Amino acid sequence: PVFRKAYQSFCSAHEFGRILDILLPEGEVKEQFRTAALSGASDVKMVDDDSQLKLGEIFEPYLDDWLLQEGHIQQITDCYELQEVSGSEKAETFFCLGAAFCRYSSSAVFGTEWESPQILRGYASGLLEEAHRQHPALFAAADFTPEERMGDIRGRLRGGDGGHFTCTAVLSDILVEHAEKNFPQRLATLYPMAWR
Repeated sequence: PVFRKAYQSFCSAHEFGRILDILLPEGEVKEQFRTAALSGASDVKMVDDDSQLKLGEIFEPYLDDWLLQEGHIQQITDCYELQEVSGSEKAETFFCLGAAFCRYSSSAVFGTEWESPQILRGYASGLLEEAHRQHPALFAAADFTPEERMGDIRGRLRGGDGGHFTCTAVLSDILVEHAEKNFPQRLATLYPMAWR
């Protein structure tokens, strides 16, 4: 019990770090992502043009518009050893990773109150779309059908004219709350402890 929180923090940092190892080359950007996941916040904001271009170069190859490339889905599946698990277990993994990238795009981490790194919103959307594709029922809530919930998430991440509140800090909190109620073990393993 004395070391439980430290052990859980170590485990979640290791498990979550796998996605960063797939995505990011060694260097300053990767270190900023790791530091933010361990500390819970970031003084570094990535909303200026140069930062957005740098992030775009990293993340665009993994995306096909708002969806993940099939090859990248396979990378994540292999990385987290999801080949033999159920669709719901795969969906939980993609959901938790999507919640984390929502957090990265928020004002708490790399965004500001008025701006987000757009490519991180897109990547979060891709992860959550894959979670929904794998197991739509995972998104069910008392007040939303799975399709309504996913539509709300799309609107929040993509913005546009839907009248959605687009704050990704709030969205990541909503996603984490949903995961805590429905698959807390997966969340504890994959979502950075410093953000809970």
